[in-house]
Amino acid sequence: MPEGVREMPLRAYLARAYPMAPGWALRDAWKRRDVRVNGDKGAQAVRGGDVVRVYLPEDLLFAQPLSILYEDGGILALEKPSGLPVDVDADGIGEDTVARRLERLRPGARIAHRLDAGTGGALLAGKTPQALERLMQAFASGGVRKEYRAVAVGQGVGEQLLEGYLEKDARQARVSVRREPFPGARRILTRYRALRCAQESGVWLTQLSVELLTGRTHQIRAHLAHAGLPLLEDDKYGDRAANHRLGVFVPQLWCERLRYESVDVRSAPKGRFFAE
Repeated sequence: MPEGVREMPLRAYLARAYPMAPGWALRDAWKRRDVRVNGDKGAQAVRGGDVVRVYLPEDLLFAQPLSILYEDGGILALEKPSGLPVDVDADGIGEDTVARRLERLRPGARIAHRLDAGTGGALLAGKTPQALERLMQAFASGGVRKEYRAVAVGQGVGEQLLEGYLEKDARQARVSVRREPFPGARRILTRYRALRCAQESGVWLTQLSVELLTGRTHQIRAHLAHAGLPLLEDDKYGDRAANHRLGVFVPQLWCERLRYESVDVRSAPKGRFFAE
């Protein structure tokens, strides 16, 4: 466990460290005393600097392996499952992340951009420092086209280009969006097209194709919510009552397509709400 992290219940740490492991498997390991803290089988809490060992099969600890969508001499495209963080969290916790899996899969390769932990889909990585730098510059300059599939609460129609201004609040880990410029805000552009609209359990849902024309923190989630179409199961910006009624636990957002120069990778959205 990283130095300096304050004490927390062992079970809470395990859920953060191994987010893809089934909850029942972690609970059973804890009850069987197959989790040891500094060699102690009976530990109930963990703090910074402790050594935590979990005795579970790798296919349970690291469930839903990464899939390779494309690979050449410099670029690697991966499919990230929903729920798997790209990297460690703010406290440095994360035994299972895309970055750590990638290091085992292709030593030396590095992720060129990020997706929220709850967002699945295509990710690009550079296999060499030179390829990574070119990719990161392309993302920063708009040289990568990014298309997402989303399920929103509400009735969306037609095609819309959303323009706005976004301000990040790092302390609250959220952003705010307004239509007019304001100090500290950055311009954002998001285009969406409504694909289909239907009711489920009394809640109107619209499946959207979304193109991210600028790339800011939480842009799709915040911009769609500002436009009256919050993402399904986005408690930070969305409709909590609808999320609770439908019993959805993963934000319905998927990076479906990335295009960079001659590279064009696609990742089919996963989950029942994306069914055609």
